[in-house]
Amino acid sequence: MGLTMQTIDLGGEWTLQQSDKKELNKATVPGSVHTDLLAAGKIPDPYYRDNENSLQWVGEVGWVYTRAFDIPENFLRQGQVLLRCEGLDTLATIKINSREIARTDNMFRTYEFNVGDILKRGRNTIEIRFDATIPYIKKREAERHLPAWKGPHDVKGGNWLRKEQCNFGWDWGPCLVTCGIWRPMRNELVSAA
Repeated sequence: MGLTMQTIDLGGEWTLQQSDKKELNKATVPGSVHTDLLAAGKIPDPYYRDNENSLQWVGEVGWVYTRAFDIPENFLRQGQVLLRCEGLDTLATIKINSREIARTDNMFRTYEFNVGDILKRGRNTIEIRFDATIPYIKKREAERHLPAWKGPHDVKGGNWLRKEQCNFGWDWGPCLVTCGIWRPMRNELVSAA
């Protein structure tokens, strides 16, 4: 028997909320907090003039992405089901049906998790909570300084994370510390090893 694979794409419309607030906003996956807040009219264009200055708070708070999705009746009986996350930026906690399945801390890698025993037929929910990176790196930097070049906003310690370093500013770009599901995500049904 050969390998067969079915997928359930988890891209598209999600909801986004600041972790300490109740207000929900529409979000699009793949994407990022900045693009979702901009699309919802919650922030000005971060690349226009000095708008970067008023948007530093985005990296200081946590963000939560959620959505519901359906699992067909026969999907779970055909093989191993993997949640494949191709890009989570960066400090993420993943829950399916309110059950924590993983924590991630590296923007640059793909993660796969066996979720066959967590999913159920019909309606399921997924939540991905992104912890704020700036408080994390400030704590680590206080423990031990790591030298690095920084731009005008001088976010020290970004190199404590496996995260795109230009988020913390660069000579050619603004300091916009973002997070989100920046690459595709899906459930994969694999019928053979």
